[in-house]
Amino acid sequence: MDSDNAYKGRVILTYGRSLMALSAAQVLHDHEVEVIGSDSLDLTVLQCSRHCSDYFIYRDPGEDAEGFIDDLVAAAETHKPDDDRPYVLMPLFTETALIAEHADRFDGLIEIAAPKMDSIAMVEPKSALAKAAEAAGVHAPDTQHPKSIDAVGELADKIDYPVLTKPVVGVGGRGIEKHENAAALKAFYEENPPGDGDWPLIQKAVDGEDFCFCALCRDGEIVAHMAYRNLQSFPRDTGAGVLRETVDASPFLDEARRLLKHLKWDGVCEIDYRWNGEADDTPYLIEVNARYWA
Repeated sequence: MDSDNAYKGRVILTYGRSLMALSAAQVLHDHEVEVIGSDSLDLTVLQCSRHCSDYFIYRDPGEDAEGFIDDLVAAAETHKPDDDRPYVLMPLFTETALIAEHADRFDGLIEIAAPKMDSIAMVEPKSALAKAAEAAGVHAPDTQHPKSIDAVGELADKIDYPVLTKPVVGVGGRGIEKHENAAALKAFYEENPPGDGDWPLIQKAVDGEDFCFCALCRDGEIVAHMAYRNLQSFPRDTGAGVLRETVDASPFLDEARRLLKHLKWDGVCEIDYRWNGEADDTPYLIEVNARYWA
């Protein structure tokens, strides 16, 4: 497209280093939407894509959250169309929650393609999800959040094994470890004190395979969905999927509807389930990612 007027809309994509951003740019461009790429890095895959018409660099949100938002606001002002075509900021990774938290900074300037912060806060950090699952009445493994080494000791002698320990904040399965008995669990916490951070969660390990349910919602109602499973992960046992196949979403749909209605979800999300494949068994809710998925 040779002219700005040939585009039906304009979208700013974040996290331009990712294949998620590249895929989004391809789809948007195919639908005659202009793509402005961005990241805290230079020379990303999105920057080098023919589907990206412009690109800017923002401050790293992990190091300077306020500067990151300031940079996005300034870029949104710079790239704002001079007509009334749709204009959208589409965050793609962990910066989604930070942008949602500061959505008021973008009022009247650009639309935010992200869930509301009130909803995100019910599932992130991971310690919040157990409460939301119970309130929504959905099937989830027993999850505990010890706050001290003494609390770990008390729990370790009462819970059923095996269990997983999970960082309260994390992506892609990083930091998840499996423990077969109380001695191993206690040793893990003794050898890995959290310092000023949060103590890892303890979650009952459940049988089955990992499945991912992806949804687009409006006011808590699912308007589009799909599901897939990971054929290969990296790291092998607890890492993110690197080879996937689409599967029937119906085994997860009722549980997802109940949860997302309770959360009053707007926008996209990806929900991790663990399921043994038996039609009579309900999948276990494992995690909710308030963002696009890989």
